[in-house]
Amino acid sequence: MCRMPPAAFSNFGDCLSYLARFTDYERMARVQYGQTTYNLDRMRRLLDAVGAPHLAVPTVHITGTKGKGSTARMLHHLLRAHGLMSGVYTSPHLVSLLERIHVGDSDVPEAEFVDAMNVLRPYLVEMYEEAELTRPTFFEIVTAVAFLIFRARKAQCAIIEVGVGGRLDATNVVAPLACAVTLVHYDHMDKLGDTIEKIAFEKAGIIKPGVPVVTAEQDAEAYQVIERTAREKGAPLRAIGRDFSVEESGVEEFSVKTWRSRYDRLRLPVIGTHQRRNAAVALALLDCLAEKSVLAPSPELVRMGFASVELQGRLECFSVSNETPLVIIDGAHNEIAMETLAHALRGIFENGLPESCRIIRAAAHATARREPRPPADARGKTGAPRSRKFAKDHTVFVVGMSVDKEMGKALGHIINLAGAIVLTAASNPRAAAPERLLETCRGLGFAGKLLCVPRVADALETARDLAGVAGPSGLVVVTGSFYVAGEARAVLAARG
Repeated sequence: MCRMPPAAFSNFGDCLSYLARFTDYERMARVQYGQTTYNLDRMRRLLDAVGAPHLAVPTVHITGTKGKGSTARMLHHLLRAHGLMSGVYTSPHLVSLLERIHVGDSDVPEAEFVDAMNVLRPYLVEMYEEAELTRPTFFEIVTAVAFLIFRARKAQCAIIEVGVGGRLDATNVVAPLACAVTLVHYDHMDKLGDTIEKIAFEKAGIIKPGVPVVTAEQDAEAYQVIERTAREKGAPLRAIGRDFSVEESGVEEFSVKTWRSRYDRLRLPVIGTHQRRNAAVALALLDCLAEKSVLAPSPELVRMGFASVELQGRLECFSVSNETPLVIIDGAHNEIAMETLAHALRGIFENGLPESCRIIRAAAHATARREPRPPADARGKTGAPRSRKFAKDHTVFVVGMSVDKEMGKALGHIINLAGAIVLTAASNPRAAAPERLLETCRGLGFAGKLLCVPRVADALETARDLAGVAGPSGLVVVTGSFYVAGEARAVLAARG
């Protein structure tokens, strides 16, 4: 039995302790997928008990295998640039649970999370006393907290990222103004199915009657499912390549043309041309909102919004100084994400870092504690020169993956870009043993140095030492899961 929570949660720690008693599918390698375990009636019951906060705020709903989190964050920055009080709900988090709920220009404060948990508390106690499958899950409770906070903040629009799939996801209780399906590919196949059509069917489950839906570029099989679902539900479909498109304007700039507007001289302070496609989906959603009279898009404000984008854990750059290796963390955790990461890294090897790329000042590691820090501006930039040259021989990967992923297919995209690989494991029950990853790398024919270092922090330090031989030409890439990326980011972002 679950010990009763306090009469009221007094701090964030109380909330975390209580949440830990509920089923958390994110920490389970295998979960039976169906309407029993992923029960929307259970979610609606909890939300209805606290006044249906999910219906009190206008929403945009986003699903997909790759790019949904980035697209959600970009749309949030666009709305903020236009003066709207917007919020965004994403998962998983990297370091703190509070990252999942972002309102205005910051993550939700602990006090507001505690207030929302106290609103839910009596209903959580009541539901816990019932049968196990009628109890809300960890994700459902946190999702309800997000809706309560968005309502309390009087958000003018909340962007909601799907957790898993779409059709049965706890977020699929909203009545959105628009929705989007980013790139659909293979992932969570134990739940969503083993074909693109089956996975696309689950993703298309967020499409609502009459609600416009935006789709990124898709395989033919996925597009057919999305198009058919939209047609059957009378949902206007806006497809990239047909209704809106990306036009390359050079190495740094790009343009997006939609069915109602054109946006030129756009820049993103992030790595990877794939993010331009996510930006196009975000702009298509912005124009859908414009058609609902939510806002009147301004090309200048769009440029400002994109220029302010920060995507934590997605090809995010850290460096102690101009003379030390660059560290890139990326939460790539499946085949398509690893393929995208590999493509971005080849671009860095060939062209160096984009001029607009934001580099965050990193904490020095144990063997470099006395190294002087460079001056940094208020955003923590190092000002590291973009003239750095990177190459495979001086690139060290830190890799940890979940046991339920297709590790061979994913790792196959990056082993030819590494001079050495340090295998590790996040502090998560789903983490694969480093030794298993090592055997996978050997099976793929990797001939470089392979090391197993169980703790992510130690693995990162080992990789920084290996890459440090090359000085500013050294490169460390941390990847394989958001959990590994999060533990590494906590080390890199530490101050002192």
